[in-house]
Amino acid sequence: MVINKIRRAMKKYLILAFVTVLFISYFFSYSFGADTIKKLIELGSCPQCSLSGADLKKAYLKRADLSGADLSGADLSGANLSEAYFSNGDLSGANLSEANLNGAELRGANLTGADLKKAKLKRAQLNRANLNGADLREANLSGADLRKAKLKWVKLSGANLSEANLMEARMKRESLSMAILCKTKTSWGEDNSGCK
Repeated sequence: MVINKIRRAMKKYLILAFVTVLFISYFFSYSFGADTIKKLIELGSCPQCSLSGADLKKAYLKRADLSGADLSGADLSGANLSEAYFSNGDLSGANLSEANLNGAELRGANLTGADLKKAKLKRAQLNRANLNGADLREANLSGADLRKAKLKWVKLSGANLSEANLMEARMKRESLSMAILCKTKTSWGEDNSGCK
C-alpha cells in the first residue's frame, strides 16, 4: 500500500517535470525566434538565420541580407524584399505572394512549392534556383535571370517573362504556353510570341 502511494507520487512528479521541461523549451524557442525577427527588422541582416515559419507579412526588408537563411514556410506576403540577398537560402513552401522582389539576389535558392502569385521579380537573379512546383501565376519576371533554374511543375499562367533569360532552364516548353513572352531568351531561341 505504501509502495503504491510512492509510485503515484513519483508519477505525478515525473509528469509535472515533463510538462515543465516542455513549457521552458517552448518559451525559449519562441523568444529566440522573436529575437531573431527583431534583429532582422532592426539591422536588415540575418545571414544563416533560422526563420522557418516566421510571420514577416508586409515587412520592409529592402536590401536585407538573408543569404543562406532558412525561411521555409515563412509568410512574406506583401513584403518589400527588393534588392534583398537570399543566395542559397531555403524559401521552400514560403508565401511570397504580392511581395516585391525586384532586383533580389536568389541564386541557388530553394523556392520549391513557394507561393509567388503576383510577386514582382523584375531583374531578379534566379539562376540555379529551384522553383519546382512554385506558383508564379501573374508574377512579373521581366528581365529576370532564370538560367539553369529548375522550373518543373511550375504554374506560369499570366506571368510576364518579357526579356527574361531562360537559357538552360530545366522545364517543359509547354509550361510557358500561358506566360507572356517577348524578347525572352530560351534554349530553343528567342521567343516573341507575346510581344504587342
